[in-house]
Amino acid sequence: MERDTELIGGPRSLVHYPRGWGMASNTPFRLYKGQTYAGGVRVPFVLSWPEGLPRATEDAGVRHQYVTDVTPILLDLASVPRPERWRSRPAQEPDGVSFAPVLRDWRTESAHREQYCEMSGNRSFYRDGWKLVTLHRPGTPYDDGEWALYDLRTDPTETTDVAADHPEVVKERFPWPGASSMSAVGVPSKRTRYGHSALRRRTPSTSWGMLPGGAPHGPWPPTGRGRQATAGV
Repeated sequence: MERDTELIGGPRSLVHYPRGWGMASNTPFRLYKGQTYAGGVRVPFVLSWPEGLPRATEDAGVRHQYVTDVTPILLDLASVPRPERWRSRPAQEPDGVSFAPVLRDWRTESAHREQYCEMSGNRSFYRDGWKLVTLHRPGTPYDDGEWALYDLRTDPTETTDVAADHPEVVKERFPWPGASSMSAVGVPSKRTRYGHSALRRRTPSTSWGMLPGGAPHGPWPPTGRGRQATAGV
């Protein structure tokens, strides 16, 4: 790449982040993919519509929303009603909300006041500026996780855990299992195992059923030995 910048993004390049670069690319946020700290859930999203959303001089142009808000805001800006049915079935109610008022006036507070996330047993819950986060150690009970508390209004990069200073906030905003009952995102089962090591311990499959539009997920065969594959197409 240093020799020829035209190679970037071409067929001779590979879009991959080693761990070190993964940490750097999340700067200034904490941790990385797979975590529910900001480094694992915060990503940039650029929206530009000068004619429909002019920006005031004093407006920095930064908003903080969740991915579920994208569809509601696009439907709202395009004045398109949300479909009531999808493939002859009632359409699922969206989890997100339109943030058109926030885009038009940066002083308006977002209607998306709370959000919870779960990834491989790592969990977080945000509400009104406060964020609870716990990292799950594989092989330990989920109930044993310690929750850290951050005030994102003064500490957006989650550097100072203030759970000990605000136990009442931790107790009031502790989301599980109440919040999880509202969505498919819930407390993982105590029998659930995450990670590739758990898959390797299972007996590899000897046959696969392939369907259009997808690929099977499951234990892959051990490597380091000869194999023969027979496919019927």
